[in-house]
Amino acid sequence: MNNAEDKSNGGEYSAKAKGILTKIMELKFVWFLHFTKDVLNNVAKASLLFQREDICTASAVTKLQSVETNIRNLMENSGQHCLEFQQNLQCNELKENTLKHIGDVQEFENEKVEF
Repeated sequence: MNNAEDKSNGGEYSAKAKGILTKIMELKFVWFLHFTKDVLNNVAKASLLFQREDICTASAVTKLQSVETNIRNLMENSGQHCLEFQQNLQCNELKENTLKHIGDVQEFENEKVEF
């Protein structure tokens, strides 16, 4: 049982839980999480390099340029996690959870630059 269905915690908590659940079950929200994961994977690679003690300026510059290129590429092409999301999405269902359909995945792909 989830908090949205639990009546023992009072109506206020139940209403808040239902509101949050409604928002996170929107197609756009779930797509955005996958897009963010694609972006952050690139940032994490640079972060790991910067944590090394033996890093040189040339390596840092090269890695930052690579990350920038990869993130710019994500603006035009779907990353690994967005592609997996699109492949796993069947009639607004993702892993047995029905997503509220607000828009189209292709529409979100076109809006990536705004994010």
